[in-house]
Amino acid sequence: MRNRAAFAIGAALILMGVLLLVNTFIPTSWPLIFLAIGGVLAFTALAGRVPGLWIPATIHSMLGLIFLWQVNLGDYTSWLYVWPLIPGSVGLGMLIAGWVGMPGKRARWFGSVFFLEGLAFTAFGWWLNTQGWMSWPLIPAGLGWMFLLAAVLTRSGGLAIPGTIIGGLGAILYWQNSSNTWASWSYVWTLVPGLVGLGFLLANLFGLRSRHLRVIGSYFVFWSLLFFAIFAAFFGGDIFVLRFWPVLIVASGIWLLVRAFTNRAK
Repeated sequence: MRNRAAFAIGAALILMGVLLLVNTFIPTSWPLIFLAIGGVLAFTALAGRVPGLWIPATIHSMLGLIFLWQVNLGDYTSWLYVWPLIPGSVGLGMLIAGWVGMPGKRARWFGSVFFLEGLAFTAFGWWLNTQGWMSWPLIPAGLGWMFLLAAVLTRSGGLAIPGTIIGGLGAILYWQNSSNTWASWSYVWTLVPGLVGLGFLLANLFGLRSRHLRVIGSYFVFWSLLFFAIFAAFFGGDIFVLRFWPVLIVASGIWLLVRAFTNRAK
């Protein structure tokens, strides 16, 4: 094993040095370094029988291909829609690692889902870009939606929590960027705890069965909406519906009274 590791490291150093020398004469060749790292990691994964190395190998290789394409075409704005290929490459690495010996059928299924999501979201982002509808807030929004979709398809409830938070923030940023209402952060920030609570509820729905998770999620969502209504009423301008935000306080009081009498009866 030590001989294999020494051989892999030695070959990597030689290849790295050669590519750096080439880059001094051909400045646009630097993406080949990422491809070389990916190739060395893939070789080490095979020679050393370490399937987990396929994950960083596919990530580096994907980055190398993307950078090579962007450098030669000068199309760096393509990051607006090619970014899903990065999480997709993580899924591809997990899938290959499962094929060559990494245990865990669930990991292979998860890898397949993320790889296909990466391809699908890239194609969809490219189409949005051709229509002129693509903007940078869709990057965090799309990443969150990838997590949410993976949570649904793989029944991994924990993925719904970061998916809801990141996706929700992306949706808020998209609305603010489209309408140029950045001042709305004075009251929109109150929705962030609600996104956490919604993530808890969805996590419970998609696999993490827990009564405490449902209760905490419900509290977060309720108080988030209450404070959103209060802050929006003061800072959100003349929004007629928000004038009735005290109704939420009355409703919360009624709910607490009903809960108190119910618990007393029990």
